[in-house]
Parts: sequence; C-alpha cells; structure tokens
Amino acid sequence: MKKFLKFGEEDWVLIHDVTLREYFFLKEGRVLEALPFLIEKWSEKEPISLTTVGKLKTAVVSKILSESTFKVRKFLDLDMKQFSLALKNFFDRRLTQLKGTLLEEWENELLLVQLSLNDLGSINALPERGSLLDQPAHFIFFLLAARQAIAEILEDQKKRGGGPWLK
Repeated sequence: MKKFLKFGEEDWVLIHDVTLREYFFLKEGRVLEALPFLIEKWSEKEPISLTTVGKLKTAVVSKILSESTFKVRKFLDLDMKQFSLALKNFFDRRLTQLKGTLLEEWENELLLVQLSLNDLGSINALPERGSLLDQPAHFIFFLLAARQAIAEILEDQKKRGGGPWLK
C-alpha cells in the first residue's frame, strides 16, 4: 500500500509498505540501502539514489521507516499462538465469520492468501509483480503462518484417516 507523507509546506515523499528485500536490509541495519527502494517519488529535483537519500534529515528517515514498517511491526506484535489457532480454525472451515476475531483486521491479507495458496498450501501466485523479495513483508509473514496452519490441518486429517483436502 502506498502512503503519501508531507514534510513542511512543499516537501513530500511517496512510499510503500516495506517489502521482504527492504525488511532484510533494515534488519541488518542497512537503512541507507533500503531507503531508495522504499521511496517511490519525492518532491526533490534530484533523482532518488543512495547519495540523495543520504542527505535526508533524521526526522524524515524516521517517519519513512515508521510508516513503511507499520504493518510488519503490527504482525510481529501479535500473539502467534492465538493467531495460528484462528488461522487453523478459518482454514478448517470452523470459523465462518471474521468479525470479532483476531483475523478481522487482516481480512485483505487473508483474501490474498486464499488466492495465493492451493488446497495443499503450495504457493500458486503472489500479489505483486516480481520475486518473493518484492512482496510486502507483512504479507509474506502472513502467508507463511497460513501455510503452517494448513500443514497442521492436513497432518490432523491424515492422523484421522483423511479429510476434504486429502480425497
């Protein structure tokens, strides 16, 4: 998702949610290398490059990083046991309504995951153009959690002697 950030009267930056590539850069502390990928457009006359983003003020860089990593931080702050259980209930068709559940605020990601995975949890398609590294990081984390939930469901069904996905 793209975000428009305004700084002062005339300065602005258009950014997107952090991708997996940028997440790895940031995790390794390579902020300067991640910034040209995060910034799509800006009000400066100079092109976006390592040199020009290095001239940005610390407050601007902090705001860009805070806004672009919001969904990743939100996902990583979840109670993974409860989230995994909610995903498992959803994919096992025991959860029919998202309202009032932990998955309610992740409805868009859940729809994308359903389009991206087949019944056995294999990845068929990705929502953005490019490789796995070019996908939004929060979506990939969500996708991996969903694949794990599907794998657990299939394992449970295998122990019980089958199920709708194993026929």
